[in-house]
Amino acid sequence: MALIDEQPTSIGIDDDEHNFEEHHKYIQELNPQDVEGWSVMEVCQLFLRPLGLKHLQQTFVDHKVTGHVLLTLDKNDLREMHIHAVGDRVYIDRSLVDLKKHARKIERERTLWEGELPAGPLQYYQGFCHLLRYKCCGCCFVKIHLKVTAQGFRQRTNAPSCNFFCLSMTNDFNDFRFLKDVNSRIEPCCLCFRHKREIELEFDSTEVPNTDKTPGCFIEPPIKVVMAYGNKKISIAHPDMTEELVTIIKNAWSESRLVAD
Repeated sequence: MALIDEQPTSIGIDDDEHNFEEHHKYIQELNPQDVEGWSVMEVCQLFLRPLGLKHLQQTFVDHKVTGHVLLTLDKNDLREMHIHAVGDRVYIDRSLVDLKKHARKIERERTLWEGELPAGPLQYYQGFCHLLRYKCCGCCFVKIHLKVTAQGFRQRTNAPSCNFFCLSMTNDFNDFRFLKDVNSRIEPCCLCFRHKREIELEFDSTEVPNTDKTPGCFIEPPIKVVMAYGNKKISIAHPDMTEELVTIIKNAWSESRLVAD
């Protein structure tokens, strides 16, 4: 089988030269999902040669190291492949550790759901006047961007465009490793002609309750945070707060606890 003899242009590094800083940067730019699907030749072209290991190409070809196999290699496998140089084995192992860490980071930050508050029809506002003001002059309101990732629940509060209260953007993150419970509910509104969906997340927390209130009814968002007895309860009213989302959060919760254990 003929080997690839064209020099990749991903990074400007000479073959058979270990430039740790540049190689680490290159590894961080790889997409682990793409690596998983690499062929043997792509492993040689996109992993060995950019890392200064082109002299090992025939070894990787002989052992049919695809992208999937590459991500499972350990030091014992490298010895069985008769890679005799200790430096090469250590360098490959270190590069694979970096790549696997990068893969775990991407998985933790994977977005499962995201939305913005306030949102939805009338029942998700404080009243008709609140809805009308928001629709007509949304620049006067705080907007909250919500994101559920595989790692936890993120909340970013954006100041109004016309920021006459001089508010700043704030961020809050709650790790699913400390999640205690999650529930959704549907509340009847307007004599049961409308229904409002809510979800409640309860976390273990050592935070001190914040008694500061955002000034003005123009910018009060439909989200509540209650601190009591070491617990932090976050109640969110949004049309997407369904049992399906609860299942997604519970699955992410289970995965995060397995990683923690």
